[in-house]
Amino acid sequence: LHELVAFMYDHFDEFKLILCRAEGTGYADFIEVLVEPMKNTIFINIFATILALGITIPLGIFCAVKRGSRRDVAVQVGTIIGYSLPTFIIAIVFIWLFAVVLGWFPVSGMTTAGSLHWSKSKQFWDKMYHLALPLIVMTFCSLGGMTRYVRAAMIEALSMDCIKTARAKGVREKAIIYSHAWRNALIPIVTLVVGW
Repeated sequence: LHELVAFMYDHFDEFKLILCRAEGTGYADFIEVLVEPMKNTIFINIFATILALGITIPLGIFCAVKRGSRRDVAVQVGTIIGYSLPTFIIAIVFIWLFAVVLGWFPVSGMTTAGSLHWSKSKQFWDKMYHLALPLIVMTFCSLGGMTRYVRAAMIEALSMDCIKTARAKGVREKAIIYSHAWRNALIPIVTLVVGW
């Protein structure tokens, strides 16, 4: 793999010329072709991560606190299934369900045909409408792994000696969970988010 990457890096200019000739475009057009999809990819990944964290952090804390309950078991089964399914299968099922069967979202594309003549605000909301389903899929795909990770970090934090000491001193359970345990559980979670 390193040899392939090194070869491509050494011969990038030749690859660029081949691609530009194949497309019949110049280098500037080549960059323009890459910029718009790259913006969409970055936007979807950043906001899917933010949405996934907004869901998984409370869900993971709840599962860790209610460890062994029916709700915890149900969430764990759901996260194992969600974690086990490949992203492309989930995407196909979501497209079929939400775009084809229910008709809530478009099947493909980033804008509606003829939207260039609309006002800027209407174009923005049209783009958000087209980004909604990919954003939902990416968020859903992130839930399984992240929820399990947050739950494991919280369970480990709740079993620490300082938490047992706080309970013995009579500190309220809510303060123990959100002040003491959550701060200790944040270290591996931050590591996960940065690496995500």
